[in-house]
Amino acid sequence: MVCVPAPRHVPAVLARLVTGGWGVAYMTGLAGASNLLARHQLDWKPVYSSWRDGLTADLGVRAP
Repeated sequence: MVCVPAPRHVPAVLARLVTGGWGVAYMTGLAGASNLLARHQLDWKPVYSSWRDGLTADLGVRAP
C-alpha cells in the first residue's frame, strides 16, 4: 500500500479571505458528476477494480 498523508483542511473562514465567498462555494458546494450513462452506452469497464489497484499497478508496488 502507498502511504500518503491525509489531505489538508482549511477552515472556510480562512479560505473565504483568500478566495472569496464564491471560491468557497465552488470548492465545497458543487455536486459530483456521474459517468454511469456513458459507461452503459459505451459498454465500458475499468481495467482495475479500484483506484488503489490501479495506483499500485502503475507505481509497480505490490499490494499487501
